[in-house]
Amino acid sequence: MNMTSSLVDYWEECAEEWDRIQGDSGDRLRRLAIYPWLLSKLRVSNDGSLLDVGCGNGSFSRVAARLGARTTAIDHSRALLELAAHRSSELDIHYILRSCEQLPEAVSHKYSAAVCNFTLQDVWDPRRVVEGIGKVLAPGGDLAIVIESEESLRSTSVHTYRRETVIPAMMADAAGHPAQRIYWYEGHYTYTFVRPEGFYLQLLEETRFEVTAVSTLSQIMWDAEPALAIDGKIIGLHARKR
Repeated sequence: MNMTSSLVDYWEECAEEWDRIQGDSGDRLRRLAIYPWLLSKLRVSNDGSLLDVGCGNGSFSRVAARLGARTTAIDHSRALLELAAHRSSELDIHYILRSCEQLPEAVSHKYSAAVCNFTLQDVWDPRRVVEGIGKVLAPGGDLAIVIESEESLRSTSVHTYRRETVIPAMMADAAGHPAQRIYWYEGHYTYTFVRPEGFYLQLLEETRFEVTAVSTLSQIMWDAEPALAIDGKIIGLHARKR
């Protein structure tokens, strides 16, 4: 089975559990650390439009839509999008079933902002995703990216957390090429690539984005179900399309 089909199959199987963990407005880490930072960097308002790349169960899309943003959310999992749409029935959110590596073909609108929340670290070709965002983002548009730091993803506590929440990972070398699978579980598996922060900064520069902020969003990740802590950093990158 190739990497893309394995990833899709995994999220189809685990969609209901992930939706339960995230709920309507995201887990504790997202509500307390990530989403406030995203809202401070993105123009999420009545006169703005947002593209949520790899939206999952749509928790941030709902936050943005309730603030008045014209919101489009894209994900490759039909099951996750169906759950997202069910939770968003009173909101005007446009959901698209498509891989985030196919953005120019999936959307034609020019957006004022885009978000990749824990998305780029889980894709094989992040350059293709960022280039695609650049094609559908208006000049001067904002891009916010959230990733786990390299040291966080390499830590033992992260591996324990990911085993407990059924999210196995694959290591990657500094260039972003797969290097070593750390663990997996019986059945479908997904991937997380351990890339250094500099990899993403260089990628943004090479794809005509100006990096305006690099922020540490959390030193410890807490997850109430199960109650686990992850030592390491969650990093937020903000860039503006040139």
